[in-house]
Amino acid sequence: MDATTYDGQPIAREAPFGATVVVWRRGGGGAEVLLLHRAHHGPEHEGDWAWTPPAGARWPGEDPLACARRELFEETGLNLPIAPAAFGEGDWLVFAAEAPAEAVVILDPEHDRFEWLAPEAACARCAPPAVAAQVRAAMAVADASAVVIHEASAADMAEIPRLAGGPAWNGGAAKWDRYWREQQAGARTCLVAHDGRRVVAYASVVWRSQHAPFAETGVPEIQDVVVAEDWRRRGVGERLMSACEALARAAGHAEVGLGVGLYADYGAAQRLYVRRGYLPDGAGLTWNNKPAEPGAMVRVDDDLVLWLRKPL
Repeated sequence: MDATTYDGQPIAREAPFGATVVVWRRGGGGAEVLLLHRAHHGPEHEGDWAWTPPAGARWPGEDPLACARRELFEETGLNLPIAPAAFGEGDWLVFAAEAPAEAVVILDPEHDRFEWLAPEAACARCAPPAVAAQVRAAMAVADASAVVIHEASAADMAEIPRLAGGPAWNGGAAKWDRYWREQQAGARTCLVAHDGRRVVAYASVVWRSQHAPFAETGVPEIQDVVVAEDWRRRGVGERLMSACEALARAAGHAEVGLGVGLYADYGAAQRLYVRRGYLPDGAGLTWNNKPAEPGAMVRVDDDLVLWLRKPL
């Protein structure tokens, strides 16, 4: 029989066992983090686990992302785009979520009050230290002074085709209409990086790849890691890759894959992927998603692809 929470809900017996969602907003003096006070030991309790971000255990068979979204909504009444943080991989997952300044927090019976605090003040309030570490990890993803990475909204996808991000930006309206429909259907998850004024980068995780060796083994594919020209060489691409990999890991995948073009415009991407540990999948080149056979004549364009994969 599965273990249960304090209120009798069953808990998954395999990792990840639960999720924390660090909610933050842009205040007049900078970023502010939402902390909830647990009601179990009374309003004066200030010991371990008294103040935490929204968090909770995963139900048996529950998707980790669904767990994070459920706990966020149950404990705060908020329904926000979330982005994975590089912390607690395996046993416990951590996500960041930006709330609008006017967001209304509706507490569940498990909590008796909440506060918005500056990040370091929030960390000082949290105990044990592992909770503060979760806040710091999430705020590294959601740094209000730099870019914030989160799941793309309909407004983000409508904005991308209107932006001039440089020659690789590649944002026709028809493409992004299709991406939005695929995200709504659960076939694709799009992430965007936002600098507080506009989208400056984007990427996707396609949950069933068109590359047959990936599809046959259930390996999701990272697609379209594109950074606006004026934001390149600042580490945004690395952060997007980390967020995509964390998304795949949170969904229970042991590997992730991607395809890369072979001509010079893809040189920076090739170096990035090798640096991050991606290796050829051994299936050779494809052109237009079909194997490029020995002796065949194929066009060297965006459809000529070498496929790579990486264990998570």
